[in-house]
Amino acid sequence: MYQRGDISSILGSIGIIGSRELLIFISMNKLIRKIELLPNQKGILVMLDNTRSNLWILRHFRHLTISNMKVCYQINNGPRQRKSTKYPYRWMKKKFSNTADFLNYLDIKAYDIHYLEFDFENNWNIKEELNQFLVLNTNSSIERDELIKKLLDVAGVNENETNSLISNYILS
Repeated sequence: MYQRGDISSILGSIGIIGSRELLIFISMNKLIRKIELLPNQKGILVMLDNTRSNLWILRHFRHLTISNMKVCYQINNGPRQRKSTKYPYRWMKKKFSNTADFLNYLDIKAYDIHYLEFDFENNWNIKEELNQFLVLNTNSSIERDELIKKLLDVAGVNENETNSLISNYILS
């Protein structure tokens, strides 16, 4: 379990200083542990257990068209791979039109994902930070609020609780 000071030091180390918390701490057995607003007021930082094992959350962005992506991967054949075999880290060159196609491709490959960043045609951006954080940037605070509602819906927070959390949070 992370303490508030631990999170602040982690955020400081990745350059996200002065972000405001969005009242949302979800219990330990949920998908999303924490959501924070970024200083630009258009983005959020989502804390997950492990972003690499929770890549399926990208399926919720399948309606967006990918304009640019950076994915660093390593081949991992699991128990069929000798202990001495170490494949190099590589940057993915294959292009995908959306995140659903990307995840379908990963389903048939034995890859460990070490870094990912997606830029979409509507100027949204998704970036993985420190294997626990997804940084999601949108175009406006309205789109950001809709994204927060969608993520909370995915996490299993009911709609009444979501509306009260967001309406009670006043930006300065």
